[in-house]
Amino acid sequence: MNIDNYLDLLEDRYHHFYDIERDFEFSNERFPLYARYFERNERYIGTKKMVVYGMEQNEHVLFQVVDSLNLKDLENFINILEKATKELVTPTEDHMSSLVRGVLITKGKPTEEVLRKLKKYKFYKSFLFGFHGWVNVGINVVDIDHLHEKSYHNKKGKEGRDHLFVEEQKEGIF
Repeated sequence: MNIDNYLDLLEDRYHHFYDIERDFEFSNERFPLYARYFERNERYIGTKKMVVYGMEQNEHVLFQVVDSLNLKDLENFINILEKATKELVTPTEDHMSSLVRGVLITKGKPTEEVLRKLKKYKFYKSFLFGFHGWVNVGINVVDIDHLHEKSYHNKKGKEGRDHLFVEEQKEGIF
């Protein structure tokens, strides 16, 4: 599968619950795909105008394509994701949590040094001692040549990895 077909497949998987944008510009970088999820829940008394409380959960997914992933590319991507936590996440009294996820699509398995840095990476920030919510960063690295085998991720990247796999085409009589 080539990268354009894979991006089309991801767009098809994400568009049901996410707002999708192609060729997204952020921090002087162009991302071939950007997905944004927004959920708001409220409790109210009597009518919807009398809101007791509200909760918002957000997810921002930035997809980036690199030919061969090295440590410098990963560190640059991490810096962009951390900047996104400041610019894309808006903490309010109703904001509960946000996740900024970065998906690096590459050809070939990353080096052990890159995988060590990826696995150790952790970002968490609370707003106003947690009263205005918090934000986490998850990173996934996908090898386009081995989509059905394995993706690499940090701890928060594990949650959304199921959308990134492609089942292996098996030959059979059916």
